Amino acid sequence: MIKIAPQMYSIVGGYYRPPALAILKYLPARAELLLAAEFDNPYDKQAIAVYAYTQDILAIKNLDEFETALSNFGITLEDIAKQERWHLGYIPKNADKGGLVKFLAIDYAFGQLLLLNGKPMISVEEIEYEEEEEEYEEFYNPNER
Repeated sequence: MIKIAPQMYSIVGGYYRPPALAILKYLPARAELLLAAEFDNPYDKQAIAVYAYTQDILAIKNLDEFETALSNFGITLEDIAKQERWHLGYIPKNADKGGLVKFLAIDYAFGQLLLLNGKPMISVEEIEYEEEEEEYEEFYNPNER
């Protein structure tokens, strides 16, 4: 049994993923976020992408204000509704990801959105899983950076 301790990470790179900054600004604290490995990422072989679900985005309380913020990116609520989830950014490349990358080779993980001093963070609770080495080896080689 493998255990990954609870952890909190910054969410970075939203600037490069419009309308991620608007979503992060209006999405309520404790909204569920999805973590997914991106082993084919050319900048970080251990990249962990952070996504918000569209259903949570469309449940934002102040939709009029949010829609105005979206218009700055040339995006509408109708555009938002066309995708199941939206890429918000990444856990920083230099973050201590512990066994999280290894776990994400076989499954997804979930966390909650938090704001710490106005900065978006993701809180990931403890994860326990049975290690399946052959599945992990297929996707991830720690020597490839």
